[in-house]
Amino acid sequence: MLDRPVQRERTYLRATKRLEQERAPEEDAHPQAFSELVTYLVETTRSGEGPAVFRLADIVHLYAQRLEQLGVDAPAVNSTRLKEKLLSEIPELEAHKKGRDVLLAFQKDVGFVLSEASDYYSEAIILGKAANILRRHMLDHKSTFDGTFHELCIEQAIPLTLLQFVAMLEHGADIKSQLRFGASKTDLAIAQLLQYNCYARYKEVAATHRHSKDRETPFPVYMGMSVYTKTRKRKLVEMLNEHGISISYDRVLEISAQLGDATVSKYVEDGVVCPPVLRKGLFTTSAMDNIDHNPTATTVTTSFHGTSVSVFQHPTKEDKGEECGQLKFGEKKVKTVPELPDSFTNVQPAFFTKKKPSPPQSGVTHPDTSLLRPQLAMEYEWLEKVTLTDGPVDVTWSAHHASQKRGKPFEVSITSLLPLLRDQAHSVATVKHVMDKIKEIVAFLNHGQVPVIAADQPIYAVAKQVQWHWPEIYGEDKFVIMFGGLHIEMAALKSIGTLLQDSGWTGALVEAGIASPGTADSFLTVSSITRTRQMHQITGCSLYKLLKAAHMDYSKETDEQPEEVPSFEAWCEHRKLQSPQFHFWYMVLSMELVILLLIRSFREANFFLYCQSLAELIPYFFANNNVNYARWLPIHYRDMVTLEQKHHQLAQEFQSGNFVVHKSSRQFSAMAIDQAGQRCHQGRRGAIGVTEDPSALRRWMIAGPEVSHLVAQYEAACGTKEGTEHTSHHEETERAQRVFFENVEKLSQAMKDMGNPFQEESRDLL
Repeated sequence: MLDRPVQRERTYLRATKRLEQERAPEEDAHPQAFSELVTYLVETTRSGEGPAVFRLADIVHLYAQRLEQLGVDAPAVNSTRLKEKLLSEIPELEAHKKGRDVLLAFQKDVGFVLSEASDYYSEAIILGKAANILRRHMLDHKSTFDGTFHELCIEQAIPLTLLQFVAMLEHGADIKSQLRFGASKTDLAIAQLLQYNCYARYKEVAATHRHSKDRETPFPVYMGMSVYTKTRKRKLVEMLNEHGISISYDRVLEISAQLGDATVSKYVEDGVVCPPVLRKGLFTTSAMDNIDHNPTATTVTTSFHGTSVSVFQHPTKEDKGEECGQLKFGEKKVKTVPELPDSFTNVQPAFFTKKKPSPPQSGVTHPDTSLLRPQLAMEYEWLEKVTLTDGPVDVTWSAHHASQKRGKPFEVSITSLLPLLRDQAHSVATVKHVMDKIKEIVAFLNHGQVPVIAADQPIYAVAKQVQWHWPEIYGEDKFVIMFGGLHIEMAALKSIGTLLQDSGWTGALVEAGIASPGTADSFLTVSSITRTRQMHQITGCSLYKLLKAAHMDYSKETDEQPEEVPSFEAWCEHRKLQSPQFHFWYMVLSMELVILLLIRSFREANFFLYCQSLAELIPYFFANNNVNYARWLPIHYRDMVTLEQKHHQLAQEFQSGNFVVHKSSRQFSAMAIDQAGQRCHQGRRGAIGVTEDPSALRRWMIAGPEVSHLVAQYEAACGTKEGTEHTSHHEETERAQRVFFENVEKLSQAMKDMGNPFQEESRDLL
């Protein structure tokens, strides 16, 4: 028996010798490409689908292309040597010269020879050799998860031979199939799962088998963390783990705890709670929102009412920003997430000493309504298009404007979510605390910039009063508080819903078969903002179609005296004075168009249009008695139109489109800052059960954003993230256009059958 030190030395020497004997990937490319070429020649001839005669020049070109795909730079292929090698490898192959070309062809009895050759070699032996070769490469290849998914993490996590073998299995072993398909996403996923589930030793008596962390590929980590982030279902993660698709639930908790520990360590090191994904030197905006979780289970004794803070950055093509540094992902096991710094979690008490702080005096000129006419003309252009078109070609509102490509060039925004605060968002103390924290983050990332915070109406009202009460610290020259654009849109849709109450609109929707009675009523209260927005687009098109039909009938009645026929605009103004019914539905159409202008200002990142549409929308809130928005929206409008005088640099950023967030590279898809903030914390689901466990709640609050970022990193690395590869709008599909066009036709016909409201002659509002 040899001593253990001697055995270890020999083992080390054998491993070193084996590693030295392994060739570089470029050297492995030649035999692989040659074997694929031989397979292609044999299989093509056997199947009878390809040519019986091959030009040597074509074979050389095919061989060189495959070498380039395998990573060989500018391969120099000697045609004579390749021909001789093929002839020696395939005895049945013959070379014939025809002019300057060399032709390769098989003998007549090639079928018999090939079938006879298959008897000489056992397929089982060949498969066994292939398995041993692959296992050797798989076991020698080490890849450990380090807390992040960089751009090349997937390719580096698996041996090249395994990926090539999987690609051959999926697409074919011949050279043309490999050139056509290469390594697809499915190839990468299957290769990662094979590498992850490869065991050096397999114990039969063991109840469970532990996966080696040295072969922990990104895909199973992504699957486990993604399912955990979206569902927090242990059984689901364990089921995927049993099938070898995901890491175990315990490993998921371990990684999330390590991420939380590394995140808190970085916060302490930097001296500010700033997510690592953010970059220095970029324009930064933020959003503040409330998080309310009220469990309905009878066994639950607690609820959660916290505050969510999102931070966004706006890179440009020229300036991508400077990285703040990666998380230091430690190798030690961490079971729990440490506490955040007290400076972030402890909210100091605060209250107003004055009952009603008043805003500072400032003069605001009355808006010029003529500036909005060109923008309204674009909306009427869309209405005309829907009215006159014979088929559904870009008739939806979003598809029409997306096809115009009026938006400015942009880069996808960087989004992040701060750890949740356990304090309610609508208190003076919480608003002050969040303003302080955002100020620290902005100073850390982009020194000298004025912080920008977007919020809903209740938080906005408190934040503005904080500014007026403590002007030296939080004054309007120190912060810019924005009214959340999504909440303005929701309030406007609710306002027009109040206007349409008992007007017969919901009955027309039901009669047209577009919506059920319950769904139609939900449009009045905006239960779903997306569906309500689309329904008002359909309604606007239908109303305009009926309006044009009424004008056409009027024109036909006065054909005998054409000089007395007024223009369409003059006729509308005259009819508004004559018929209250006409006036009401014309006002509904006008308000719908103003709301669409507001939404378009976000989608196209048009700050001037945003200010103009706000000025046009505010009177509707007064008219419909929407007290809170009628009171606070003029304050927001004043801040926006005076931004040039107070914060010139900030106004330039807004005018360049940075008052909205681009979550994807799709056209006409930018969104308001508060909407992007809601999207951020909606992605972190699974609050059920965590509110009763302080440790689980802390993990959800601190590690949750980093786990979500980790999932997004993998999706970006493998190109599966929705919307990052496509630039066309999601409504630019044939089905979306057809359904919209059909709904417009149905609603128009239903309202016409009920009586065209624009042809009503009664003096009463029916």
